[in-house]
Amino acid sequence: MNKDMTNKLKSGMSEISGRVLLIDDDRIFGKIIQAAANEMGMKLDTLVDAPSKRKIPAMKEYDLVLLDYDLEGTTGFALAEQMNKLLPNVPVILISSSNRPYQDKLGRLPNIIGFVSKWSKPEEFFTRSVELYKVRPLAAA
Repeated sequence: MNKDMTNKLKSGMSEISGRVLLIDDDRIFGKIIQAAANEMGMKLDTLVDAPSKRKIPAMKEYDLVLLDYDLEGTTGFALAEQMNKLLPNVPVILISSSNRPYQDKLGRLPNIIGFVSKWSKPEEFFTRSVELYKVRPLAAA
C-alpha cells in the first residue's frame, strides 16, 4: 500500500473510533485484511465462523461489522437478520467475491449499510467501507 493512500485511509479511519469485526471463513482473505488494518492502525478483530445467536449480543462493542456473505453453514444476510433483531444499531457491510448479496435486497435490513467486493485491493476495500460508514443511516440512531 502506498504511503499517500495509507495516510488518507488513516485519517478516514478516524471516523470509526472503536473496533471493527471481520467475519469471514476465508482465512487467507482475513490475513490480508488484518495486515492492511494493522498497517493503518485500525483495531480489527476477526472471526472465521458465524457466532451463535447467543453470542451475538457480545458484538455490541464493535462500531462496524464486515460480514462475508458466503459463510460455511449460513449466509451473511441470515446473520445480519439476527443482528438486526439483537443489535440494530451495529452497522454491517456485506462483503463477497460474488454479486449474490444483491439478490437479498441489501436495503431491506436497516443495519446493512452496503456492500464491498472482496476483489478490491485492500486500500479500496477500506476506502469504500469508510465511505459507507460515514453516510450510514444508523448514524443518527
